[in-house]
Amino acid sequence: MSIMRKSAVAAAAAAALWAGVAIPAGASTTDPQAPAGDGWIRVTSEELSTKVWNCHWEQTESWGSTKGCATPHKAEGWVKDLKADGYCVQIAIHWKGKNGESDWDYSPEACPEGDKDEFTKAPGDGSHWTAAGRDVWFKKV
Repeated sequence: MSIMRKSAVAAAAAAALWAGVAIPAGASTTDPQAPAGDGWIRVTSEELSTKVWNCHWEQTESWGSTKGCATPHKAEGWVKDLKADGYCVQIAIHWKGKNGESDWDYSPEACPEGDKDEFTKAPGDGSHWTAAGRDVWFKKV
């Protein structure tokens, strides 16, 4: 389990304990901001309030890896399948606009093992806009 996932599970468990809700050992939690479906790992999250975005992201799991850069105007990177397990790997980018705009972009699905697919994405479908924030998610699909 990645450090980010362990931290997310620990934080969710602490919040549940504080609220008086028991979570069984080994139970998984789902981030309500994640794309539809289970198993998404948040790689990075940036908001315009930070003034300068950390362009770079990188995540490696036993089954796949991703690396890229996202600015308020575009994201470029790649996804790579690292395991012959019948699954592909993919990222999702959730762009957030300062006026409530929201857009989801998905990379190509990289598979079989060894396949590496590059992508370039921009916030907005059709006419593009400048993002005020974004989340990058990673999953085997």
